[in-house]
Amino acid sequence: MAVAERKTAAETLTLRLDRKLKDDFVSLALEENRAASEVLRDLMADYIKRERRKRFEAEAHRQSLLASSSLDAEEVMKWIENVSDTEGWR
Repeated sequence: MAVAERKTAAETLTLRLDRKLKDDFVSLALEENRAASEVLRDLMADYIKRERRKRFEAEAHRQSLLASSSLDAEEVMKWIENVSDTEGWR
């Protein structure tokens, strides 16, 4: 049975850093036995997750305010059905 190989695409991000910031960052990463690039990828993933969550919560709040302003329960239920697809917020 052949083992499927998983290929990952790699991209490069070039940025300018203050020398001390870079040295301190790399030093701390090494103390944790982690590559600086690994720590940066984790930080980026956490940032994306946090920002998407904030945007989702803001949109949910906006929608709840809209729904609460209606006195017609049937209208609110139809509206909820129309906006219940949250696939794009993940």
